[in-house]
Amino acid sequence: MTSSTQSTSCIDIITLPVRAPLSALVWLAKKVAALFVGYFVRIGVFMLGVYHEDWLKREIMELFKSGPRVDPTRLADSTEVLKTLGGIHSHLWTDDGAKIEYMLLRAIDVKAKIESLGGRWEEASDNSGTHSVITHDNPTPEWEAFAANVLRRMRWEEGTFAGVEGFCTATWAKAERPRGDAVLLLAAPANQCLGMMRKAIGQNLGFGLDVCVFNHRQGASEGGYYLDAEGVYDFLARSYEKVALAGSCLGASVLAHVRAKHPDSPFVAIKTFDSAERLLANQPSPAGWIAPLGIPSLQSDDPTICSRTDQDGFDIPHKFEKAENGAPTLIISVETDTTVAPGTHERLCAAAEQIGDVYECQFSPADRGVNGHTLAPLEDNKIFTWYQEHLILAING
Repeated sequence: MTSSTQSTSCIDIITLPVRAPLSALVWLAKKVAALFVGYFVRIGVFMLGVYHEDWLKREIMELFKSGPRVDPTRLADSTEVLKTLGGIHSHLWTDDGAKIEYMLLRAIDVKAKIESLGGRWEEASDNSGTHSVITHDNPTPEWEAFAANVLRRMRWEEGTFAGVEGFCTATWAKAERPRGDAVLLLAAPANQCLGMMRKAIGQNLGFGLDVCVFNHRQGASEGGYYLDAEGVYDFLARSYEKVALAGSCLGASVLAHVRAKHPDSPFVAIKTFDSAERLLANQPSPAGWIAPLGIPSLQSDDPTICSRTDQDGFDIPHKFEKAENGAPTLIISVETDTTVAPGTHERLCAAAEQIGDVYECQFSPADRGVNGHTLAPLEDNKIFTWYQEHLILAING
């Protein structure tokens, strides 16, 4: 026994001159690899969050992102559409001093805007249900311009509903409506920003919910994004009795931080990953092998941010372990989603059950060959009706 130990010690001593520099090289190689991989992981995860950092990141982001290139002029024009509809466009500051741009659309302001132009936002019923319709009995040139430049661009359906001609913002299969003083805090996925969210805003505003969307700070980080969402939540909570939370993909992962701190807020997760580690490891090889090395690059090293947030790699189950009982959770996924890791839907449901009731829905697309992460399940009428009914149920409590 003693001889074996002495022999091992001798080998250690003899090989030390080789092992020491080799260990240093391995350590250095891992650090360099993590920095290199982290550069691309930050772009892939945050996308528009790194848009303003430099031109190279913008070009790489455009390769990652689906859809047309980002056009600042079109984004500004889209923001003007929301403002013309009655949106409140302003800024707030988080507790750590970050400036956050937000847009708040209140149903009462939208209705006032419509009525100021001689229109009405009313309900009409037929055999298919009750329809919320924006209409005008005698359209003026000013109204026609408003309809063309604003209402049509909100992507509300145009036609005749229960004998009323106009724009249908919602159809009700049941009589239930949102009760009380509630607002929906809507967080964008990584490849969208405030100006790109007209469709989602219109869907929720259409059935009577006030809706708030926001842009994250420049200088993207996991902890910074958490504090951005927390700052907007705190701002809304000063004016509303209930703040519901909804996000798609990264948006829901960010809002999970807020939900863990405020479990009484209804929470909607759409096409969301359960953790950055499992998301990145699920990407096609060789990216799936090396991408998890870049997770530290997502996290802030700012002392204030580090002290106020748990930067756990967007790990939703981990966050919900510490949450108290609260409001229901809606989880919507797509069966053919190959971007998120297998079993993500089940893991999210199990985690959410620790807080309260879970309403789950899996969208089954007709084209089974398409990656479901590229689809918008709420554009399916059946899925949207389910979402509408269950979100109102969660809000009304």
